[in-house]
Formats: sequence, structure tokens, C-alpha cells
Amino acid sequence: MRNKLVTSVSAIALLVPAVAFADMNNSGSEQTPPAESSENYTMDDLSEDAGDAVDATGRAIEEGAEDTAEAIDNAVDGETTLRTSAEVMAPGHMSADASLGTDIRGSDGETIAELYDIVVPKEDDARAILGHSGVLGVAERYTAVPFSELTKETVDGEATLTYAATVEDLEARQAFVYEQDEAEDNAEVLAATSTSLRNLDGTSVSNPAGDQIAEITDIYVDEAGKPAHAVLTSDAILGLGGKQVALDYERLSFEQGAGGPVVSLTKEQIEAAPDLNLEADASLGVQ
Repeated sequence: MRNKLVTSVSAIALLVPAVAFADMNNSGSEQTPPAESSENYTMDDLSEDAGDAVDATGRAIEEGAEDTAEAIDNAVDGETTLRTSAEVMAPGHMSADASLGTDIRGSDGETIAELYDIVVPKEDDARAILGHSGVLGVAERYTAVPFSELTKETVDGEATLTYAATVEDLEARQAFVYEQDEAEDNAEVLAATSTSLRNLDGTSVSNPAGDQIAEITDIYVDEAGKPAHAVLTSDAILGLGGKQVALDYERLSFEQGAGGPVVSLTKEQIEAAPDLNLEADASLGVQ
């Protein structure tokens, strides 16, 4: 850093007399040459100006970091209340982990797609991303539909999801892609401000001190697809075991610059909390 500063100061020092010389050549013969200003501009002045510039840059960087820290503090301010299994699995709530990959039945009762993802825009309703027209279980195309238009039904004792459409209807709609370079003509691209619940699975969560305390292992959504609760697992080994707790999804902060979700919680609080008993696989967590 010091070497760069010295180099910058040297470069500025070379430019000062050059600018003064150019001004002298462009001035009229009867005008007083402005070269005297450069003669009066000493190295001490130059050092002082360079120091002021460095200080200003440092203040700008520090203020930017403070703004990010303040945003994170505001988002995680206050005590985080851990939720019980009954609260997480409230009527109408559904486990994203258990429901992703579930077959979607169409208006004719046949399977037309699978629920590939749930995408939550920052200021809009949740979208269900349906994967369809695939071969050997690999979706070739995705279509986004309002999550609220999915109907939860019980067929042969199992909870299922239905959507009033056919495969042909889905294929005729605008495609959904996750990356711009994958886009078909007029395809809908995942917005930078939207959150993919599929991508959140396994994401590390830190506290405001920067300590990693757990990872997200499930998100429970309400009937409109809006995230209601986040399930965190601490000290899992290869995805197995560990301590599970749940909290309100809104307690997670996703401020840019934080490096991942942040929550006002410690590992000790997680260890001291009662363990959850969530058995959602058989019913998609729909109560």
C-alpha cells in the first residue's frame, strides 16, 4: 500500500510542472505566465494534498463497511425466538425440502411435471418452478407459475399437488431459466433479487460476529409459498444427525456483503434449545 502511495505521489509531482508549462505556451505574451503557481506549490503541499486524498478514500471505504454492518445489525436486531414443531407445521404450512421433486398432477389427473423449485421475489408473490418435458427424470424445460395456484390434495392417503393445466399448456408458456446465457427467446430469467429455496438448502448461517453456527436444511412456506420458518441444523456430519431448531424466516438477514444469511443466534443457544421433531416426508408437511 505504501509503495503504491509513493508511486502515485511521484506521478502527481511530475504532472504539476507539465501542466504549468502547457499553460505558459497557451497564454498571450502580455499575460503573466501562471508558472509561478507551480513554483509556489511545494512538495509539502503535494504531500498534504495526497494525504488528504488517501484519508478521504479511507473514510469512504470505512463508511461503506459501516453501512453494511448497520444494515445487518438492523436486520438481526433483537432476540431470536426459536419455534416449536407445532408452530412450524401449522395448518397450511409445507416443507420445501419434502415437496421439491414431488409430481404435479394436471387437470386430467395425469402427471404433467414436478415441483423443481420455489422462487420468492423480493416484492412479489412466490412462484412454483415446474420441471417438465424431460427424459429419464431430467427436466428439459422449466415453467414458472403462481405458487398459490397449486392445489394440495390427498390421493391414496398421500398428499399431492395439482395444477389446472396439461403438458401442452406448460410447453406453450414462457420458459424459466436460472442464467441469462441459458435463455430461450423471451424466456423469464431468475431475478438477482429473487431467492431460490432450492439453492438455500445447505447454505451456512452465521451470527453477527461472523461465526458459522448452522446450515439451512429446510424452509416451511405458507399456502401462498411465502417462507414462514427456516429450519437450521447444527453440527451435522455429511448431512446426517445434528441439532435442529427453527426460527421465523424473516429473522434471517441476506444483506449484500454479509457473505451469507446472518441471524442473531449463538451455537450455545442452539445446543440448549429443545430438538425439533419434524416428520414431513409422508405428507409434504401440509397440515
